[in-house]
Amino acid sequence: MGELDGSVIAYHLTGDGALHQRGRVEASERPGHVQPSEIAVGPDGRFLYVGNRGVGTVSVFDLGAELPKLVAEVETGGEWPRHFVLTGEHLYVADERADMIRVFRVDPATGVPAAVGEPVPVASPTCVRP
Repeated sequence: MGELDGSVIAYHLTGDGALHQRGRVEASERPGHVQPSEIAVGPDGRFLYVGNRGVGTVSVFDLGAELPKLVAEVETGGEWPRHFVLTGEHLYVADERADMIRVFRVDPATGVPAAVGEPVPVASPTCVRP
């Protein structure tokens, strides 16, 4: 992902180990400052997750096509999701400026996270670990 240009870049790995860029898509469809912070592929390899600082979202991309296709963009409840971790069926998002960790349950069929309960107050979290 391009932290400073707000993009997700897709590459193809050749047999000789070289990377060739296939293309680039926007990390968020929201207007305003977008600064991606974290990226992860779901456990089954079908979905890509990108945290977007500035707009306070996690974007979900389907990886089944030539380029990642945005299927959902979920608000985190803050503006600066600095880090997240996928573990089991849950996504834990540390929002540095909102002073919280938000828990989401990820739908295994759609890959889309939905908030579970209330945010956990934590002063300026920058990282979560499973």
